[in-house]
Amino acid sequence: RKGGVHLQRSEFEDAVVLLGQSLEVAKRNENETEMAIYRSNLGHAFARSGNFAKAQEHLNAAIPILESHDNRHQIAVVWHYQGNVLSDRRNQDRDVNAAIILIERSLAEFQAIDAKRNVIDSHLALGELFRENGEWEKVAMHVQMAAEMQATLINEETKIQTQRLYYQRQIQDIQRENEKRRIHYLAKDEELQNLIDRLVEKNDLLRQISQRIGQAAEHTRPQGQEQLTHVIDLIDRSLRTDSSGKVIDQLMLDIYENFVRRLQTRVPTITEMEL
Repeated sequence: RKGGVHLQRSEFEDAVVLLGQSLEVAKRNENETEMAIYRSNLGHAFARSGNFAKAQEHLNAAIPILESHDNRHQIAVVWHYQGNVLSDRRNQDRDVNAAIILIERSLAEFQAIDAKRNVIDSHLALGELFRENGEWEKVAMHVQMAAEMQATLINEETKIQTQRLYYQRQIQDIQRENEKRRIHYLAKDEELQNLIDRLVEKNDLLRQISQRIGQAAEHTRPQGQEQLTHVIDLIDRSLRTDSSGKVIDQLMLDIYENFVRRLQTRVPTITEMEL
């Protein structure tokens, strides 16, 4: 990838070094597919730097490997690179007509596999070569087809980008809704904890009162004992029927519904207070 970046920046010497290193690694690993791809990229790098003999050497070596793996796209890329080598004005063996044949062959393959960007590059390259030959009708045809394909590609990319933005908005809406739900549950959880704390304090206080009244009843006359027993019964009923318990039950179901139901299923005898 670094070699490719250097190639795009026209830093051909650095590109050749890095792509050459990549090729050696691919050879040691006996990875034929990578070897062929690195050879084709090296061929392109050498062609851009003006070393056409090396360029042809690597491009010619890449073709048989790519054909054995039926890598149609990369084969077409190599044909296009070979056409570029033959059409380069610096090449002493320059042959425009042979370059046209190779790039037309690559164009047909790119069209067959619907490689739109490569199709555009091939039309533009052929337009320039036919311009040099003075074949203006073919120049116009290839320039027009390149423009039409470019428009198609832009429309497709715009559509994809629109879809991506649509789905991103949907995801953001879901995330916002989840965050609202999380905040809502946190608030309910805090409300539940406060209610439980208050109920526990109240129940502890009532139990202490009940115990002390019971102790006092031992030292009270029979008439007083009856009144105190009545008070203890009222306290016990309050412990069992506190309305806070119902609120807590509902909050528990709202926040921890699955947990509560599993607990009730596993421990059928559990009381509301224990829960």
